[in-house]
Amino acid sequence: AVMGGVFLAAERYYLDLSAEDAAAGIELQRENLAGWLTRFRALPSVHARHPALLNMLDTPADTQLRDQVNRLLESWTFATGAAETYLLGPDGRVLASSDWLDPVTILGRDMGRRAHYVEAMEGRLGRWFEVDAATGERGYHFSFPVWRGTDVAGVVVVTADVAGIEEELRLSPDEFFV
Repeated sequence: AVMGGVFLAAERYYLDLSAEDAAAGIELQRENLAGWLTRFRALPSVHARHPALLNMLDTPADTQLRDQVNRLLESWTFATGAAETYLLGPDGRVLASSDWLDPVTILGRDMGRRAHYVEAMEGRLGRWFEVDAATGERGYHFSFPVWRGTDVAGVVVVTADVAGIEEELRLSPDEFFV
């Protein structure tokens, strides 16, 4: 009977210790995920202040300016590790995009019905998770209005590739599911 009590006490102790370790691992992964999303969440509001974006929204037919803005978005995307960065006009169409040289670009695509566009056009940070029907890639989109005075002139969007955070989570010694 004494051995049974010692065994039960030891079992309880090690189960509690395992539960504490698991809780600490989950909290660490939660903080990693929150930090990863926060990194991309801030980018559209920073990008929206660049004067070239407002110039593009004011003169969308200027092809030389469009090329300049495409290159700018491409450089931002590369520098930040985002999957994609693009500029939407007031009608929801993609005016410029970091993928401008890709064979299958989103230039000209109508995104006017998407939640992240609608929220940004209302003057707020927009968010939207998507599984691209064409590629199967999963992305989390953050958007922010490009202001002309007190009016929203357009929307800038930064897409975070969900595979990036999954890769970071896979490298963790703890098993974790999102």
